[in-house]
Amino acid sequence: TLDDSSIFTFIQISDTHISRKHSSMTNVNFRLFTSTILPEFDPQFVIHTGDITDGWKKGVTCEMNMQLLFVAGEIEEEWMMYRSSLISGGYYNKTVWMDVRGNHDNTNQNSTRQHYYYQYGTCRDEDRVYNRIIRHPFGNYCFIGVDATLSPCMGDL
Repeated sequence: TLDDSSIFTFIQISDTHISRKHSSMTNVNFRLFTSTILPEFDPQFVIHTGDITDGWKKGVTCEMNMQLLFVAGEIEEEWMMYRSSLISGGYYNKTVWMDVRGNHDNTNQNSTRQHYYYQYGTCRDEDRVYNRIIRHPFGNYCFIGVDATLSPCMGDL
């Protein structure tokens, strides 16, 4: 029979698109998720597989006709919201949480360690392949995250 001591629980999430836009509820929803929903499941590991932040802001896309459209680019405030939710929920710890960048987390940025991801993400001090081994008396579990975003990204070309 299975009891709680022989169950390993993990959760995979994706596409939170945390945004500073006033019309977006993504930051509120993510904070609610980390503060009330995740504790109910009490996972031993969470992996976020990309598009952590939204990364769209108004900007000039064509200097000739000066059109103001939404353009891709990282926004520090969104990364700060992400980290704040993880800290307040007790998840800002890379033994519990693994985040892997998606295309929204790597657009119009130089492909260097100057990304906000490297300041605010849980895998910030690692290369593009992340490895976590969770050990239990009843088995070992290995999670591998691969940052497959373009390098250089579209903004570097």
